[in-house]
Amino acid sequence: MSTTFFDLIRHGEPAGGQMYRGHKDDPLSDLGWQQMRDAIQAEDQWDHILTSPLLRCREFATALAREKNLPITVAHDFKEISFGDWEGKTREQVAQEYGDHQANFWRDAESHPPSNAETVQDFHQRIGEAWALWQETLKGQRVLLVEDLTTDGGSKLKFAEAIRNTGALCNHTLVLFYYDIFEGSTEMLKDLSLIHI
Repeated sequence: MSTTFFDLIRHGEPAGGQMYRGHKDDPLSDLGWQQMRDAIQAEDQWDHILTSPLLRCREFATALAREKNLPITVAHDFKEISFGDWEGKTREQVAQEYGDHQANFWRDAESHPPSNAETVQDFHQRIGEAWALWQETLKGQRVLLVEDLTTDGGSKLKFAEAIRNTGALCNHTLVLFYYDIFEGSTEMLKDLSLIHI
């Protein structure tokens, strides 16, 4: 049996400030570019780079692939959940416009999705299928996935669950751009036996 190893790196700070940015396609800020560059070491070795199609991931992944002379694939299913009508709005704007809906969403995203958003169930299925596909397609390789799936809220947990449901191991999480805006996120990670680095 040939093992495929995935290293995941979440994008750095996007341009435009903090907001619900699921499918909203903002590029990295200057600081975001620096955060990404600082996370990569000269001795890092990969056989292939996968990237989310969104600019905040794809532009850096493309530059890194060129620099390291590696093949790169845009994996369209490895992108963040859509937040529907909340896209591009700050937490404060959503609270003002939608009242308790935001708090209910963070407590139970499956039962309280934003209007016109991708459901958590569909997100979970999409990520699980993509994970299984790329695990098989790139069998035996070491792969860097440049992604925007793992915020410190529910999406990181759902992504880890989707990975685990394919039979893969997921025991650690590393986020370079830590929002620290999701109440109880560190405790939720511990409950799922995920070590937050």
